[in-house]
Amino acid sequence: MALWKVMYADWQMECCGEPFAVGDEVAWPLLVDGDRLDDAGWASDLSEIEGPVVALDTLEGDWSGGGADYGDYGDGADYGGGGDGEFQEPWEPSVVRARGVTVPWARPRPWPERARLAGLLTVERHSGRWPDTVGRVRAIHVVTQGFAQTVEGSETYAPVPGERWLRPVEACPKWFRDEDLTRARPEPGNPRQETGVLVELDVRES
Repeated sequence: MALWKVMYADWQMECCGEPFAVGDEVAWPLLVDGDRLDDAGWASDLSEIEGPVVALDTLEGDWSGGGADYGDYGDGADYGGGGDGEFQEPWEPSVVRARGVTVPWARPRPWPERARLAGLLTVERHSGRWPDTVGRVRAIHVVTQGFAQTVEGSETYAPVPGERWLRPVEACPKWFRDEDLTRARPEPGNPRQETGVLVELDVRES
């Protein structure tokens, strides 16, 4: 068995997710999000996926029409020649498979024999279709994130690096909330908000 950490975002769960509990077997479409690579607070929860690149239409299942909308996620991939995940040239839907996990690899040919992606594994239910990753839930933590105004007086907020709190729970909630907690350094306009759950997932290696 391999242990992976997976973020299930609040909006994904509230929109179309099914709550689950510790000990449940789950099947989720996962991708690699590279947005938190520079946040030291998430360092221990990031994953590296390294494995063969496989054309989606060679896998068992009906994936027709799927995959055409999952090419740009800032996934922290090691592209060799650089790049930000955006491609204008035609490409074929493909995935990377490693230690029981399947994630999208939306890149034009020629593909490398093996690819490496680094970042936070996340549940993604609003893009192209690819095989689910199946595992058993070992632990669940509700994630509370600190936010700050991007500009004083602005209505736009951004996560504050390092301001993250985890609360263990036995079951994932369907709905999430803003936290009314006293901050160590109270600052006006800097709220805390539950942003989802961080799940420890036992996956059978294939």
